[in-house]
Amino acid sequence: MAEKVHKRLELMLPELEELESTGVFSREEIRAIVQRRRSLEYRLLRRPSQKEDFLGAIQYEINLELLCRHRRKARGVISSRNDSSYGIQSRIHSLFRRALSKFKGDLKMWLQYIEFCKHCHHDNTLSKLYGQVLSIHPGNSSLWVMAAKFEFESMKNTSSARALLQQGIRANPESKHLWMELFRLELLYVEKMKKRRDLLGLEEPMDEKTGNMSDDFLAYKTVSVVYRQAVKAVPADIEFRLQFLPICQLFEGTEHRQQEIYDNLREDFFTHPLYWDALARRPWARQKAGQDSDVIKLEALSEAAYEEGIKAVQNGDDLALLWDRYSRWALERVKCLTHSMELQAGATRRLLRVFRRALDTGCVTEDMFSCYIGTLLGLGMSEEAVQTGSIATDLYPKSVPMWLLRLQTLNAVGGDLSMEAMMVVYEKAIHAVAKEEALPIWSEWIQRSIVLCTTQDNIEHIFQAALACGVPAIREELCVKYVDWVFISRGIKQARKTYKCLMETPPVSYALYLKCITIETAGHVKVDLTLASLRELFEKALRDYGADHPDLWLKYMKVEMSHREGEPGNVGKLHWRAMKSLKPELTAAFIAQYSQLS
Repeated sequence: MAEKVHKRLELMLPELEELESTGVFSREEIRAIVQRRRSLEYRLLRRPSQKEDFLGAIQYEINLELLCRHRRKARGVISSRNDSSYGIQSRIHSLFRRALSKFKGDLKMWLQYIEFCKHCHHDNTLSKLYGQVLSIHPGNSSLWVMAAKFEFESMKNTSSARALLQQGIRANPESKHLWMELFRLELLYVEKMKKRRDLLGLEEPMDEKTGNMSDDFLAYKTVSVVYRQAVKAVPADIEFRLQFLPICQLFEGTEHRQQEIYDNLREDFFTHPLYWDALARRPWARQKAGQDSDVIKLEALSEAAYEEGIKAVQNGDDLALLWDRYSRWALERVKCLTHSMELQAGATRRLLRVFRRALDTGCVTEDMFSCYIGTLLGLGMSEEAVQTGSIATDLYPKSVPMWLLRLQTLNAVGGDLSMEAMMVVYEKAIHAVAKEEALPIWSEWIQRSIVLCTTQDNIEHIFQAALACGVPAIREELCVKYVDWVFISRGIKQARKTYKCLMETPPVSYALYLKCITIETAGHVKVDLTLASLRELFEKALRDYGADHPDLWLKYMKVEMSHREGEPGNVGKLHWRAMKSLKPELTAAFIAQYSQLS
């Protein structure tokens, strides 16, 4: 081992002598560099090899190279091809190669080496490196795309980029990512050739095999071949096929290719709602609306597509999805037409018409209900909003969002509905949904009762019913709110009785302990708890949560230091206990905060 280390250090002598002769580093610094490298080399040669040792050595060399560059620039030392900075880079390459020979499966290390080569602009090394990593990780489609992008953008080699993507597809024939990138590459290549032809002033198309261009090539027919092969590889995925359209729309002259995709979708997915949604949005993708007359024409085309789709789609779930997409498009039109009050009014009427027709067919999703009720409230149509909320909970009786929507609509509308009638609706909601999911409804009920200044007995009854439901998550959340409400409305003495009663039923949450401690240590509490009782509260909290919460120990220490009956001498004892109790990863943060106690 010592011979290997000594040999490697000898190879560094010319580089180190050059660093000293140019004044980049002093003799003492050179000695420190040698000592550090010797130590690192011994760590690298130990068995078994540790990845962290290689990463530490690489990071040291990277930092050394940055320092070397900075000092050369500061001292005005002119760099040459054979200077020490290149020697350091060579050593970094050597360290990466040695590490990857031992940890070939570590993708993160491969990516770090790739980033280093990019940073140093070592393109030739990078080309070989991509080949090596792809031979080890052929199933990673992102690596194939990275390699192809490097060949196309950095090396300006379209053939190599295409070959890489095709090789990746052979290894991963169902990779959507690779098919999409090959499709994009062919579009970019044709566009590049078109610009080249225009720049050279060529008018006659030529044969691609001879290095020139043909009509078929310039018409993006190679792109069509890629699309058809992709469809064969992934045959039953409409979302995959739809992703080709936005890419096509980025390039001029691809209208025929887009039409082929739409025709293919119609043939294979005629009854799928996503096809009709894409078809309805097509007019807005291929041309921009100008005057109001153009907007009306485009909207008419989209409406006609949606209406045709509603007739074609038969499946109930698919029809609901199509109505959902229809309503989203109608809502987008309302938001887009802020420049014209007349057009926006027409778009709003269309939006309400779509919602009502969907409601009549029973094909309304939860998102549609939320949007519909919000629109009705915005238009001041309160009565219809309330009725729609009731229909929503009838269609989705176990849905917490729908019950919340109905309750919030009733609260927003107000009107003649009494608090007793509202309580009936809240109780229906609680019994309709799964009790494990009822926390948002309980919270909404309690919050609304407090806002409306309902009698304290009613609020107390709601809290007690929620805590007795038998769901730990609900009890944990509402215990804190219960104590807080009692403290604000009835005072500290009643709050103490309440939290002591709650603590008799374990488990007691950390949040409840924290709330009780915060209340007791607040400056505005006029009836102080005896120090013995306060200590008992802290001890209970530390027994359950002392290992995970350094702040709990610190609060206890502050009480001992600030309370009129406190004993500052106990702080040291608490520190000793905390260091014994806290998890090892939390002790450093605790020590840092403890040092700031005054």
